[in-house]
Amino acid sequence: MRGEVLRRLREQARLSRRELAQRAGVEEATVWRLEMGQRQGRPVVIAKLARVLAELTGRGVGDVLAELMGMEGTEPLEVRVIPRYLSLPEAARYLGLSQAAVRQAVREGRLRPRSIPGPRGMLVFSLAELDRFAESYLEAVS
Repeated sequence: MRGEVLRRLREQARLSRRELAQRAGVEEATVWRLEMGQRQGRPVVIAKLARVLAELTGRGVGDVLAELMGMEGTEPLEVRVIPRYLSLPEAARYLGLSQAAVRQAVREGRLRPRSIPGPRGMLVFSLAELDRFAESYLEAVS
C-alpha cells in the first residue's frame, strides 16, 4: 500500500488521522503507520479505509483501492461484499416482504432458517434458501 496516497486522500476528505481511524474502525496508530510506510496493511484494513475515503471523496471504492495499491490506470476493480447469510430484517428486505410474512413462511415450513449458536439463538437465512423461497413464492402467486 502507498502511504503517501493514503495521506493525500485523507487530507482531501478533510479528516484527521483520528477521524479516519474512528470512521474505519481501526486504531489511529494503524493509520499513522500506514501513512509512514511502516506497515503494508492487511487487506481488510485497507478495504475499510478505502470505503470511508470513497464515501467522503465521492469516488468508487474500487478506484480508491486501486490508487492506494498503486494500480491506477489498470482495469477498474469491482468491489462487492456478498453476505452468505441474512438476518430476519435483512431477509425481509431482500424478499420485499414484511418480517411477519417471513416469520409465517418459517412457521409453515416454506422457508428454512439456520440458527447461529449463542444465547439468543438468532435465525439467519442463506441467500440460496431465500432465492429458492422467492422462486416458489412467485410460482404460488402466479
